[in-house]
Amino acid sequence: MSIAALFLLACTKSPSPVATTSADPPTPVVAPAPPVSKVHIGVVDAPFNLGLRPPKPGHEPGVRKLAGALRATDLVARLGATDRGAVAPPAYAFEKDPETRIYNAPAIRAYSEKLAQGVEEVTKRGEFALVLGGDCSILVGALSASSSRKHRGLIYMDAHTDFGPPPAVGGGIALALATGYGPPSMQRFGGRMPLVREEDAVLFAARDPDDLRDFRGRSKLELVELAKIRQKGAQRAARDVVARFRTQSVDDVWIHLDADVLDDAIMPAVDSRSPDGLSYAELKAVLSEFLSSGLVTGMDIAIFDPDLDPTGKMARAFSDALVDIFQAL
Repeated sequence: MSIAALFLLACTKSPSPVATTSADPPTPVVAPAPPVSKVHIGVVDAPFNLGLRPPKPGHEPGVRKLAGALRATDLVARLGATDRGAVAPPAYAFEKDPETRIYNAPAIRAYSEKLAQGVEEVTKRGEFALVLGGDCSILVGALSASSSRKHRGLIYMDAHTDFGPPPAVGGGIALALATGYGPPSMQRFGGRMPLVREEDAVLFAARDPDDLRDFRGRSKLELVELAKIRQKGAQRAARDVVARFRTQSVDDVWIHLDADVLDDAIMPAVDSRSPDGLSYAELKAVLSEFLSSGLVTGMDIAIFDPDLDPTGKMARAFSDALVDIFQAL
């Protein structure tokens, strides 16, 4: 081959690829971190079950595991929240208190005072207090935090009225206790009585027919039944509640979220089941409207029982909904 031909062949060859060595690795593709809530949240665990009766002799209610189950879904990190620890509960007693005929009545009061201190520490930092319960009686401790001396309102989201009448379990009269009813020995939490005025409380999405029949006419608090929410639409119903608070100059709202407010078809892991309930889409619409109002300073979550969710599927769906709601704010 002539020298000219060799020169032409060399000029037409493709260049060799550059070798990749361990000293010169390819640039990794890093997935963006998931968004977190813009709200600064402080999470307090309240693994409390003393406000419920035993599901069967010798067995404690499983709601004390609620916080652990939601934390196992990485809820705190996904919210970008600060972990503010847990308020340890006393031992569960299987006998009713002889004075009030309520299970664990003295312990409920004592625990409420401890929980109030835990919530107080969060709110003093200017954080949104998210309390992972627990049965419904944790509400009285959360509302007892004394850092807020503003005009307080309450949104009680529950399938049931939780208004008694006693004798009952503490969780079954949580709304009554918060609004100034119930045994005198369980009143004056945090030096207040009532913790919130009836006129400033809203029972939202209740649907148990027996409870509703017994409740009507017994209280001045606003009742927004599930049927009414369906007539108006979830967002409009929630917006009307916010407007009511603004009209009454309420400037500090607490939300009690009982898992049984959800449709029984998607959340059967509760102690007292009722047909129907809010879908996750409706829950998101409602809570988004409440939380975006700027009035809500805290929320407790209650009644979800991980013992009735052996696969963890319901805990994950519930946690995902909460993350979606806070991320959208």
